[in-house]
Amino acid sequence: MTPLDLVRFMLSWGFPFTVYAALQGFALVRLRGYSLALALLPIPAMAYVVYVTMDAYRIHSNMWPILLRLASPCAVIFLVALIFTAGR
Repeated sequence: MTPLDLVRFMLSWGFPFTVYAALQGFALVRLRGYSLALALLPIPAMAYVVYVTMDAYRIHSNMWPILLRLASPCAVIFLVALIFTAGR
């Protein structure tokens, strides 16, 4: 996979993960205290999802991005809810 292929994936099928990564960075910079500790919760799960996705890609599975596409929106919803409730 070339860098251009990676960019194409992240802007098309991988867009939910791209949104998650941006929100995770925003949450880590913006939140403090208890909210920051809650913002750290999705990181290990999503790291495992990325590992499984890359492993599936390596063995040429035709369903390699499916777990990434299913897990990323859940993490995005969690972070959006956390950011909005922490802002109160």
